[in-house]
Amino acid sequence: MFYEFVRPLICPFGEIEKFVPSKGEILDVGCGHGLFSKILAERSLDRQVTGIDPSEIKIRHARKYSHLKNLKFEVCELSDLINRKVRFDCIIVIDVLYLFPRREKGKFFEICRKLLKKNGSLIVVENGNGSGFIYKVLKIEETIMTRLFKFTFTKYEGLHFLSRDGYKRMLTELGFGVKTRINLKSFLPYPHFLLVVTR
Repeated sequence: MFYEFVRPLICPFGEIEKFVPSKGEILDVGCGHGLFSKILAERSLDRQVTGIDPSEIKIRHARKYSHLKNLKFEVCELSDLINRKVRFDCIIVIDVLYLFPRREKGKFFEICRKLLKKNGSLIVVENGNGSGFIYKVLKIEETIMTRLFKFTFTKYEGLHFLSRDGYKRMLTELGFGVKTRINLKSFLPYPHFLLVVTR
């Protein structure tokens, strides 16, 4: 599938995977077509990986990877998990939070705290916010994907990019401890950064 070829060129899944614990309960939020969830499950059988996404179409596609015994997918949002007993060693969110206004970002992170085990980690991968050419291209592309083609689901208006330092401040204010913050490199020059924070 075209997506499976292009996505790793945009976002360096192999590099991100190194920051994910090699065992435990792992949650991939906004997993889309399930490609990164599959990579996580394949690279360590000691991981129990759950991928969630609000798109039934994307989850239907992701379930083609369900032959992996340590991988499952569900159509739901993060808040739907609050009243369940399961808690996670690691929660990962890649290229999702730019869809959330600042207040909703804060609510999202508060739910993550509740769903993480003690000393559990949250991994945030996003594109930063800037005024250069690549940022302008990125914003045009995402506007087309969310508004014109409706490829990416969002219930909020507009795009809400935030800098790496902006995320760091927000997460610190919410009580997370910052463990790692780096810029990521990919084949295509998308300005991704990675933050690892702990509960």
